[in-house]
Amino acid sequence: MKIITIIALLTSTLLTVANTDLRNWKLNDGKTVHAAISAWDSDTDSVTLKYDDGTSLEVLRTELSLIDQAWVRQWHRFNTELEKRLETAGGTVKNYQSDGDYATDFYVYYPSAFEEGAKLPIILLFQPGGKGKTCLKRHFEAAESVGMILVTVDSFHNTKSDELVADMRKRFEHLLPVIEATVPHNPKKFFMGGLSGGAWRAFHYSAHFARPWAGIYSNGGWLGGHKYYDLAYPAGMRVAIANGDRDHASRWIKSDSKVLVDRGADVALFAFE
Repeated sequence: MKIITIIALLTSTLLTVANTDLRNWKLNDGKTVHAAISAWDSDTDSVTLKYDDGTSLEVLRTELSLIDQAWVRQWHRFNTELEKRLETAGGTVKNYQSDGDYATDFYVYYPSAFEEGAKLPIILLFQPGGKGKTCLKRHFEAAESVGMILVTVDSFHNTKSDELVADMRKRFEHLLPVIEATVPHNPKKFFMGGLSGGAWRAFHYSAHFARPWAGIYSNGGWLGGHKYYDLAYPAGMRVAIANGDRDHASRWIKSDSKVLVDRGADVALFAFE
């Protein structure tokens, strides 16, 4: 299996569904809230938004800007379509939850190529809003196409709080061994990645958690600036950086790539408009 095939398929998937659940919502009263959409009740036309701290805001869709009102409908149609596609993909989806103080839901797509005792490659993806099931639905077809196990997780989301960043790192410390023990896979072909802040997280976790990480898939992601350039990113990884020419992170590609290459990574750039 060639890494370029995996990356091309993942990139094509993300180009189709570039929007994430986490976004800035504009209300008709002039306020802007940064939250992830959790649900839309088409009967009552109420939209549930979730903040980083877990609290929720319920508003009528008509209380949102016209652009956001249309986006809610698009989001609903997209998720409904993917649910149907998932039923015919040929693989299997299973939901798990780790236990203890850091109980975390995670979702696994086993491709049709998976058989009992098989040791397939595996990729763990993060997304900015911490919505594991949504992330899985946006990538399972790529995983199916290349015979790769896909794992996505809840609870890991963008935040500006150093305390929450440390807490999520502790959560991952508890979660990673559970995933490794629960999901049969080839430990030498364990990839991570994600979209935007999810890619940032994958890069950092590769440095903080010693494993034979096979590589990182970064879509619109970055290392986080110069203060993160001294992290011990592991050698030997294959890193795919997929960025649009207007992505905020694109201005860091050259310096990020140099840091990773200097650490012994094989870096490839996939650019798009």
